[in-house]
Amino acid sequence: MTDSRIRTLRKERGLSISKLSRELDINSSILGQAERRQLVPSGGVRQVIAGFFGVGEAQLFGDNGLAL
Repeated sequence: MTDSRIRTLRKERGLSISKLSRELDINSSILGQAERRQLVPSGGVRQVIAGFFGVGEAQLFGDNGLAL
């Protein structure tokens, strides 16, 4: 399986999951599960992640809410 778009963007910025979770004020477990496509994050979490990376939610999450 290929890396999710979230993981790719995170790695491009040289951030660990724990560092990104602190930046976004999101639990690192939730962020990690979302990144690995194991959890559908809430709409608010999706907005925060998309906003941080400066992309639309549709670029990060599919219709089912899982990370692309």
